[in-house]
Amino acid sequence: MSRSSPARRQAFALAFSMVAVIGVGVLPAPLHAQAGMHGRAATATRMDCAGLAGQKHATLSVEACERKKAALLSLQDASATPGGERPGDEAMTCTQLIAELQSMGPGIDPALGEKSRIAGEAVRETYDRQNAAAKAMAARQTAESIAAMAGPNIVQGIVGAKHSAESVALGTAGSQAMRGARNQASFASADASEALAQRMRDDPRFAHLLALVQQKNCGMGDMPAVPGG
Repeated sequence: MSRSSPARRQAFALAFSMVAVIGVGVLPAPLHAQAGMHGRAATATRMDCAGLAGQKHATLSVEACERKKAALLSLQDASATPGGERPGDEAMTCTQLIAELQSMGPGIDPALGEKSRIAGEAVRETYDRQNAAAKAMAARQTAESIAAMAGPNIVQGIVGAKHSAESVALGTAGSQAMRGARNQASFASADASEALAQRMRDDPRFAHLLALVQQKNCGMGDMPAVPGG
């Protein structure tokens, strides 16, 4: 397989994304903007995972939070792996840096990246389902409330109590569903991050090039063109 093939290019993109967008899959909104590993690690050290145990509607389980935190810190530690420096590195362009990284093969097993992507999509889909259910219920409740206004106060009260119970039930179910999806996304992201961290420890040059990619704020748009499309 040539190093410029679509498969190799995609494999590199997955590893690159784990560094540039280390929180992949956790939010239902578009993926996080690029941020350096140092910033992510600083955020990780402030994560109060134990405190989640006392939160009724926590967005993550304590276990998922701890895994995510450990993976972020591991990736940060691995980024400082010494021994990969070469004269002229600082003068390299983003495209040159990425081209050399591509020549070294994928940073992580593409299967891990795909698992993380799928878990992220599951979070997004869960959010969309909950949002659609909430909108549908709101529309129905509005129609029922308008109809109840024509009846006696006791009927309006019954309808209001019913709506309140429905809202609480939907909110609880939605919170549990989102927490489950986010937990799975966090575990998948942690697996990919830890695999990438190990690759960086095993290959100082790879670690150094990724660190330069971060320092120069390189993006996917800087990837070298593939000959023939």
